Amino acid sequence: AMKRLVPFLFSFLLLAGFSASFLFSDRGGQNQTLSVFAPLGQRTELALADGTLVWLNSGSRLEVNEGFGGRTREVNLEGEAYFSVAGNAEKPFVVHTDRYDVKVKGTEFNVSSYADAREWSVSLVEGEVEILDGNDVNVVLTPDMKAEEIDGRLVTTEFSDHDALLWRKGILSFENASFNDIFSKLETYYQVSFRIEDSSILERRSTCKFMTSDGIDCIMDVLLMGENLSCEFDIDDRVIRIK
Repeated sequence: AMKRLVPFLFSFLLLAGFSASFLFSDRGGQNQTLSVFAPLGQRTELALADGTLVWLNSGSRLEVNEGFGGRTREVNLEGEAYFSVAGNAEKPFVVHTDRYDVKVKGTEFNVSSYADAREWSVSLVEGEVEILDGNDVNVVLTPDMKAEEIDGRLVTTEFSDHDALLWRKGILSFENASFNDIFSKLETYYQVSFRIEDSSILERRSTCKFMTSDGIDCIMDVLLMGENLSCEFDIDDRVIRIK
């Protein structure tokens, strides 16, 4: 059910398996800000005041200022989010991250910008986006393109693995992904750390899908099935050892 929280900010849509924490702040008499955080292992769907839909991935935070939808449509993102932006040619929609800004007028795209992860990327499903570094336009994406930061530079590639965006439906999908990449995603989602006895294990590859609700124990059992590897999970330290 849709519940209106603050008229000038946005409504929050709570779906099955979705939850979030909210924090209001008043910055010394300046615009009030609402910060929305998706708890670890969960995801959150938001409906902004302009009709834009936002899916926040696990451990992600979205900040919206009081002035949103007035003269500007700007949000701040830490983590990963999928945006379905309501069209408005007069008021471009801007997502600010710690590395780049993403500017659009009406489109669907995914931004991954976790502070503690190596990856920074934008994957475009529909429309067109501009990726800005300060005031300069670094990259313009058209549908089925992806931009990611590699060695400090933005590199564009074709984007065809739309299953990778199924996280907003509670599904983690990997297509011929290295164990290194899979473990990195699991670390972010479930707030665990991996300790690998033999680094060559990280080069192994897998194509697999998991429901996020399955939990890390079940995911590791399935992932390592037939790999002739042992796995130990230290629950207190949240460390997974593989050898």
